[in-house]
Amino acid sequence: MLVRKMICSVLGMFMLYSNHAQSIDTARPSVSLGEVVVTAQFKPTLIQNAIIPVRVISENQLKLTGAHQLRDALLQELSFDISQASVFGGSPQINGISKENIKILVNGIPVIGRLDGVIDLNQIPLQDVRRVEIIEGPSSVYHGTDALGGTINIITNTIKNIPYGIRLGFDYESIGSKNVQLTGIWNRKKHHLQAGANRYIFDGVSFKNQRAEDWESRNQNAAYLEYAYLFSNSGIQFRSQVTKDNLFDLNNPDTNNVAKDIHYSTNRWVNSMNANHQLKKNHFFNLNLAHSYYKRYQQIYTTDLKIDESKLNSDQSSADTTVFQTIHGKLSYSYSPEKKWYNILLGSEWNHETTEGKRILNRSQAYSEFALYSGVKLFPVKNLSLEPSMRWSSYSYDKSVLTPSVSVKYNFLQSCNVWMNYSKGFRTPTLKELYLDFYTAVGPVTYHITGNQELKSESSDQYQLGLKLNSKFIPLKHAFSARAYYNELHNLIALSPIVQNKRNYININQDKTYGVKWEFEISPLKNISIGYGHHLLWNRNDFYSSTTTQKLDEYLLSKDFNAKLNYCIPKFHSTFSLLFKQRGSRPAYAYDKTSKTYFATKTKVIDNLDLFYLLSLWKDRIEIKMAVKNILDQTNIEEQVLTTGSAHNSSLFLYGRTFQCGVSINLNQKTKN
Repeated sequence: MLVRKMICSVLGMFMLYSNHAQSIDTARPSVSLGEVVVTAQFKPTLIQNAIIPVRVISENQLKLTGAHQLRDALLQELSFDISQASVFGGSPQINGISKENIKILVNGIPVIGRLDGVIDLNQIPLQDVRRVEIIEGPSSVYHGTDALGGTINIITNTIKNIPYGIRLGFDYESIGSKNVQLTGIWNRKKHHLQAGANRYIFDGVSFKNQRAEDWESRNQNAAYLEYAYLFSNSGIQFRSQVTKDNLFDLNNPDTNNVAKDIHYSTNRWVNSMNANHQLKKNHFFNLNLAHSYYKRYQQIYTTDLKIDESKLNSDQSSADTTVFQTIHGKLSYSYSPEKKWYNILLGSEWNHETTEGKRILNRSQAYSEFALYSGVKLFPVKNLSLEPSMRWSSYSYDKSVLTPSVSVKYNFLQSCNVWMNYSKGFRTPTLKELYLDFYTAVGPVTYHITGNQELKSESSDQYQLGLKLNSKFIPLKHAFSARAYYNELHNLIALSPIVQNKRNYININQDKTYGVKWEFEISPLKNISIGYGHHLLWNRNDFYSSTTTQKLDEYLLSKDFNAKLNYCIPKFHSTFSLLFKQRGSRPAYAYDKTSKTYFATKTKVIDNLDLFYLLSLWKDRIEIKMAVKNILDQTNIEEQVLTTGSAHNSSLFLYGRTFQCGVSINLNQKTKN
């Protein structure tokens, strides 16, 4: 305990920073003022000029931490709370706003396939990703439903500065995971062709020396192909990506040493087209079209451990198959003259989604959405910018949503600014919440769970106030940011109590969260930076169950902080990075099996400390990575946490100390000047 406190104290005071001249650059977004962002912007914008604050996880940060899936990339982010819920997978929470209210995009295309409100972060590979852009708080004006708590936009890397090249990477982690990646690149004049594939294997983890695993084993295969025709001021890109994820839910054997196992297979296939054109420097057009396909199916096996034989059951009637398909389109136009006092944005978005499954009313349902949105950026006086915006969304089930937003930013001392934002967010009911038709047997009793076509959309009102400082009067490279926020949620959707063996989705009472967060970084020496972040979150957890109705009205404080130490030795082309994050306790409910009652409690504190090393050789053609993850050896912290309207579930976070090593090889023709 003393050693842990000493480590935490040192990390809170010091953070080393690398500025390798070529590929190794672990500067945080607030320091990297030259970073260009696109999420919720009128046009590609320098991060310091974005009126809506955007957090960026750069390609070099992803490379340094060895992140393979989106969950890995978000674990150490201060505002994020990442949990793992059995077969539903990893889900994010941003500033106290939960999984179903976080919008996840890849190149602006929504990721589909929510189960229990979760898009499994483990199913989103990060091969050839240029950066991950994050907006904390509602961005529903630009991205529509589900963007109530925040937006995560994964930007893939179109490598067009080399005539051709091949990239090969391999990683191994002692927990029993292996990852292999291969990328091919070809560029000729205005033509660009790129393809990639990766395979990920995870052996699973069991803490009780049982056959049933706490973290289920899985394997994942993914591949993509993209072609682009690029002009000096416009271009068109076609991209197709396929992902197949297999999850193996093993169970403990019965008295006859026979176990019932379930294999879950998830197929994702996304085909997209993006076209953009810049006219006379000031006019920007962008069009996105995409078709997304998602299928998840189960296969039930009987495994006889006496003879080590597993057979597919002939009766698969209890297995379920879920299919989602979405056609998505988004068209935007912006006028951004350099010396005018205004910028204009106009856009439209449309979606058509269908779902099929045995648990859906009539086995198939569909809905359509059409939306118009607009915004204007005003510069009434020097250093002051205003951005009011509005979205109108209409849905085929006779409902419409009007969503406003307004942001204000004032710049002073060059790179310093203060900003304020009000945003209204919304989440429309999913097809499951509208049309669920599910029978489940518990002993001799059969329960009927249904959707509700009269559900209202969830909505939120969020207020933010922020400050960024990067003063020219301080000679050292530095950045300070702080923000305070207040979020009020309305018409939350949850399952009702059981009445006559029936329950359905309903709108329940509102909830509120508010918090304060600040981060500080400074580089006292050329290769050294010091940084620290702290997040205070006040949250109320309402619980509504079939067995009891309880309400925790008290706002409970959660304290999170993180620190990062990165150190670069340019002479040896090496970078060291030490990352720490403490997840404070959270308000929750737990189940007492003895008394068979629910009670209010707090979750445990989680400390996560990682050490990474990256070595670059042969002019960055070879990179060697080594890491020790979860140095403090936090094992499975299992919590019977109850969330609004849900049954009790085990939430998993870490699976003990692991060691990782990897190598990547880049065989490229000489880079063009």
